[in-house]
Amino acid sequence: MLALVEWLRAPAPAWALTSLIAAIIALIAGRRRRANALAGLAVAGAAVSAGLGSLSVAAIESRWPTVRERRLAAASERLSSTLERALSDTRRLAEVGTEAVALPRPAAFRRLEREIRAARYEAGIVVYDSAGAPWAWAGRLRVLPPAAGPADGSRIDAFYASLESRRQAGWARSTASVLVDADGLVADRAGALAADFERRAGVALRILAPATAPDRTNVYDFELADPETGVVRDTLFSIELTPPRQGEAKIAVVGRWSRWVVRLTLIGLILVGIGGPTMWARLAAAAALAWLAARAPLGDALFSPATFYRSLLGPFSASAGALGALAAASCLGAIALWHRSPRVRWWSWPAAAVLITGTPFALRELGRGISPPATGASLALWISWELALTLVTAALILTALALLRGGETPDRTPLRVWIGVLWAAAAGAAGIWLWEPQGAWPDWYGYSWLPAVALITVPSPRHAAAWATAIAAGTAAAIITWGATIEGRISLASRDVDRLGTAGDPLAVAALESLAEQAALSAPPTSAADLYRLWVHA
Repeated sequence: MLALVEWLRAPAPAWALTSLIAAIIALIAGRRRRANALAGLAVAGAAVSAGLGSLSVAAIESRWPTVRERRLAAASERLSSTLERALSDTRRLAEVGTEAVALPRPAAFRRLEREIRAARYEAGIVVYDSAGAPWAWAGRLRVLPPAAGPADGSRIDAFYASLESRRQAGWARSTASVLVDADGLVADRAGALAADFERRAGVALRILAPATAPDRTNVYDFELADPETGVVRDTLFSIELTPPRQGEAKIAVVGRWSRWVVRLTLIGLILVGIGGPTMWARLAAAAALAWLAARAPLGDALFSPATFYRSLLGPFSASAGALGALAAASCLGAIALWHRSPRVRWWSWPAAAVLITGTPFALRELGRGISPPATGASLALWISWELALTLVTAALILTALALLRGGETPDRTPLRVWIGVLWAAAAGAAGIWLWEPQGAWPDWYGYSWLPAVALITVPSPRHAAAWATAIAAGTAAAIITWGATIEGRISLASRDVDRLGTAGDPLAVAALESLAEQAALSAPPTSAADLYRLWVHA
């Protein structure tokens, strides 16, 4: 029994088991609603993805040498066809350049641009005239290829490696280039062949000149052979296949499967929310999804405690995704309570008062869990924070509404509801003016939201209640997210400033000492590229 309990408490089995439970609930409900049938498929897919991810992680942890050799073998088989396709693209682009000279010059530019957009990897093409000046071009060229050179060749310098093809037609000479790899010091190398290969095969490529390649089994020579005789004419470059370290491979596998799990789970939550024969069936499935979202060992930023963490609700507030899933289930619970049309009892008013009073302060407390990355918050990350806080606010307001609704709903929207909406908008606008770098908002600012929440929670028609709740919750979540993001950026800047002093930044001093040691041990730099490489690796 204890072993079974420990197994159920483990993150991966708990995720898969609860996903299957939610899928069964949704599929049963889907007999009458197609949306829940699709929700069941989505959640079942999440369960399968989680299971496959768990198996992959277990294989890496227990049989890493075997997994590494198998990955190298699969990458070696894939590498040859990948390089051949890249060379074929380079030749095709060069031939297109010779065809474009028959067009008017503006049309030639458009033709080259269309062909570049169809290329698999980052590519560029230049058409030279008889004087050697560029006549038409398109794409991105890290290093301008010369007009003269072999029909098919390669270019390797300190930072870039590329394939080049040249064709000539009359007065025009066309040169096309496809980026094979860029040095790790280059920030934007995502379009290179090596970067795409690493994402797909899980093995990194190191491009080497043929004469400098080591004699190893994991080194592949990319050779040009005569198509008729098969005789090797030239070796363009050598490629060393480098498998990741065990920890890196595990992180990559978790991240890859997590993305699928997160997508399918979010789809399941949305479909469960809009479908189903009864509200209680949807609530049960959403509650299961919320629990598994909090328990899942996900590597996605949405479920990462590095960008959002608050201990207020335990694992349910350990990430923006878990908090949003719990809030979504709570919203469905409030809607289910609304549909029951409960009679207003003696305890309904005190319970609603607690919810109304606690909503602004709970939102502000949860907003302190936002932790912007040092590189800045992306739009998707910002939306995840705001959406989670909006759902939390909406769940509290809807629950208070359901408690005070009673058995009858008014036909017309009371004026007090719209006054509450305007009050919420005014409180949000005032928050921008009242915010200060030291201390954020005044202590009394939270109380300024109480009239807005109280006015919105009076009985009103369903559509008016939904719109008023959405506007108030969204406004409050937006101002809290904005303030927390600014506070996080100021905190990061303050820490940077604190490291500055008369004695110098310890990290900068250590970096300069490391640079001096590297310069003493290595050959003297002969170019700006060598000096830059030395500085980055210090």
